[in-house]
Amino acid sequence: MLLGDRESISKLFSHGVEYKVPHYQRRYVWDKTNWGTLWEDILAQLGLELQEGTDGEYTFKPLKQHEDTSTTPLKGRYKKHFTGIIVIRPISQGEPEIFEVIDGQQRLTTFQIILCVIRDIFESKDYSKQAEEPQRLIVNEISDVKSCKFIPTHYDEWTFQKIVEGTYGRLISQLFDKKSNRITLKNRSLEDIRRQLCFGGDPDNVSQNILDVYNYFYEWIRGYVQKTADNTKLGALLSIIKTQFDFVRLILGESDHSEEIFESLNATGRKLSDFDYLRNNLFLRARQLDDPKNEEFHSDRFYKEYWNFEQNKKAYHYWQTDKQEEFLRAFLIAHLGPYCFRTENVKPFDVYRKYRVTVAKGIEDEFKQLNAYAKSYQELDNNIDDPNKPIYRYIQLCGHLSLPRVDPLILYLKHNQGDFVVDRVCKILDSYLVRRMLCFGDKQDTYADVNDASYTRIKYFFSKTIREGKFDVDEFTSFLSNSEKLPFESEESGAAIWPDDTQIQEVLKHIETEDFSLISYIFQQLEHCSSEEEASWESPSLTSNEQSDCLKQLQSGGISISESQFSIYLANFNNLWEPPPKKSRKHSKTLTITIT
Repeated sequence: MLLGDRESISKLFSHGVEYKVPHYQRRYVWDKTNWGTLWEDILAQLGLELQEGTDGEYTFKPLKQHEDTSTTPLKGRYKKHFTGIIVIRPISQGEPEIFEVIDGQQRLTTFQIILCVIRDIFESKDYSKQAEEPQRLIVNEISDVKSCKFIPTHYDEWTFQKIVEGTYGRLISQLFDKKSNRITLKNRSLEDIRRQLCFGGDPDNVSQNILDVYNYFYEWIRGYVQKTADNTKLGALLSIIKTQFDFVRLILGESDHSEEIFESLNATGRKLSDFDYLRNNLFLRARQLDDPKNEEFHSDRFYKEYWNFEQNKKAYHYWQTDKQEEFLRAFLIAHLGPYCFRTENVKPFDVYRKYRVTVAKGIEDEFKQLNAYAKSYQELDNNIDDPNKPIYRYIQLCGHLSLPRVDPLILYLKHNQGDFVVDRVCKILDSYLVRRMLCFGDKQDTYADVNDASYTRIKYFFSKTIREGKFDVDEFTSFLSNSEKLPFESEESGAAIWPDDTQIQEVLKHIETEDFSLISYIFQQLEHCSSEEEASWESPSLTSNEQSDCLKQLQSGGISISESQFSIYLANFNNLWEPPPKKSRKHSKTLTITIT
C-alpha cells in the first residue's frame, strides 16, 4: 500500500492515466445536497459566496475573510481545499496507466462532469482554443487514439460517454434560456429529450442522475459567467478547479485487504447502504481469487453469471436503494430466521457476516444464493401474472389492507419446498389473516394490534423451521389453529387463534358496515372468484349500498344457492377462505419453540 502526496485535479488527470470504476460498484448517487456543498467550496476558492435576494434569486458576493488561526502558511489568498483520499489499484502499467477505483468514484465523476461543463461553455461561446485545456483533463490522446481518463460504472457509462463526447452539451446549449438562467424544455417532453440523446434508441439507457449533475453545474456556471463579455471568469473558474482541489491517492498492492480499507474509509461522509457494502465486499473478496495469468477473472465471471438480477435495464429501475435494503433483510431472515434482527441497532451487513460463516458454502455459493433469492423477491412484486394463484391473492390482501408481508417465509419455502407448498401456505395465510381480522380487528383505528398478535405464531413457527431445517404444512396449520394460549402470547392475542365457520358467522351478525376496507376486500375477492368472465381487481362492481345489503343477507344466514348474485357470493365465502383444520388428538399438543 502506497500513500501518495496531495495531488491537484490537474495532476490527478495528467497525461496517460485512466481510472476505471468496477462494474459491481454502486451507481452514481450524489444529489443536490452534495453538489451544492461542492459548488460553495468552489466559490469559496474564488473568494465568493452565494447570497439569496428577496426575489429568490442568488447573487455572488465577496466572501468575508475570517482570521486564520492555523499554523500552516497560506499559499495565495485561500488555502487549498483537501477533497479526500481516493483508493485505487493498478490494473495495467502500459499507456495509459490504468487504475481500478476502489473508493472515490462519486467525487471523480462529479469533477469530470464539471470539466465537461466548462469545456462545453467555452465551445458555446466560440472559445475553442480555451476548450482544449479542460479537454486534456477529460480525454487521453495517445498515438491518435482517444480514450476517457475516467470510466464510471456499467449503469452510468453510456450517458457519461455522451457527455464526454459533447453530444449532451450541444443539446443543452440549445435549451438554455439566458433570461431565466435555466435549462428549459421549450414545449418538448423530457422523454423526447432522452430519445434525442439516444438518437432514437432506448431511453432506459439514460442515467438520469448523470444528466442531473451536468444540468446543475451547467446552470450555475452559466449564471456565474453570463455577465462577462469575455472568458475571464470561466478561465479563473477552470484554474481554481485544476489547482485548488487536492486529493491523496492511496494505491493498493496485491497483499492489501481492500474490503477492510474500503469499509473503514466509508465510515464517514455520505455512508453507503448495507447492500452497497455487501456488493463491494463480495467482489473485492472475489478479486483475491483472481489469477492474473487467466484471461477471465473470478470477479468478472461472478458478475456475469450471478449479478444479472441487478444489471438488467428493467431491473435497474426496480433495484433502488430502499428495495435493495428490504431484500437484504428478507434474504437474511429467510436463512437465519426472524430473530436475527432481534434488536433495532443490528445492521444487516453485520448479520450477513453471520450468514457467511454459518450458512454459506464459499463465496460462489454466496453469489448463487443472492442471485436466486433476488430473482424470486422481484417476482413477488413484478411477475405475479395469474390472479388465480394463492400467492397473488395473498399479496393483494397485504396491499389492500396495508398488512406486513412475510416475504422471508415465502422465499424460504420457494427455495426449500417448492411452489406447491408456497401456494398452500399463501392460501392458509389468506384465510388465517382474513378470519382473524374479522374476529379481532380494531374497528376504531387500524389493525396494527391484531397484526402483532396474528404474526406472532407465524414468526415462532418460522424460527422452529429454520432451527430444524424442515417445514410441515399440516403441523403449521395445526399450530395456527391451536385454541390454547401459548407461553409466548399475550392475553390480548385472542382465545381462538384461527376462527372457524361458527365463529365467523357469529361475528358477521354484528359486524359494522363502516369497516369498509376489510368488507370491500372480501367482496372483491368473492366477486372475482365467482365471475365467469375476467373481473377487475381494482374494485368490486358492487356499490357500498349493495355491499351493505349483501352483508345483511350474510348476517341473516341466507346461504342458499339461487340465481341471485348475492347468494353466489355467500356460497363462495367458505370455499374462498377455508376454515382451520378440525381438532384432533394428534395436533392438540402444544408445540415448544426455542428462539435462536
